[in-house]
Amino acid sequence: MLIDRLASGILATLLLGAPAAAHAKKPLTAMALQWSPTSELSEFGEVDLTGIGALELQLGSFDDERDVRDRVGENREDDARVMLVSTPDDVAAFVRQGLQATIGRVGLRTVETDADVVLSGAVRRFFVTERHTYVGEVAIWLVARSRAGELLWEGLANGSATRFGRSYKAENYNEVFSDSVMGAAMALLQNKSFAAVLREQGPAAE
Repeated sequence: MLIDRLASGILATLLLGAPAAAHAKKPLTAMALQWSPTSELSEFGEVDLTGIGALELQLGSFDDERDVRDRVGENREDDARVMLVSTPDDVAAFVRQGLQATIGRVGLRTVETDADVVLSGAVRRFFVTERHTYVGEVAIWLVARSRAGELLWEGLANGSATRFGRSYKAENYNEVFSDSVMGAAMALLQNKSFAAVLREQGPAAE
């Protein structure tokens, strides 16, 4: 009967569409940024604290200089259907938090005022591209000034991270963001010219 054929057709359509619906991913268009590194500091190499162990470092203001500030990633497992990742959160504040946390884990002291060196910066790259793996890239322009405001050093710190994980998951993006920022922090502390500036400004140099 016609009604039976129509009912069968509707049922078949629903069954065929069920797998796609079951695997549909909720768009990550308002993802909260969470500091959640998974890497060990040792994975980035050593930091020489000779002459700077007693130095006090202050994290000043950080700006976001990216062209599109809410866009932080994309899933390109299917280039015909790119799924975007965006956040309403303050990326510059997240990067500052990550730098401060990493610097503290290394063993340097961070204070809120009256520091030997004040470090400010601007985020120029903060992005994760997901294909078969998650690949993160962070670039931060950093400026170091003395307690009196004298320019001591400026330069770019880059960080990157790669990891496997379940497809298009906020926790995986956050882990790669965090590890990439950690990598940038370690690259900064391993920079010989920056380290020399810290030694010149530390209490031991006075």
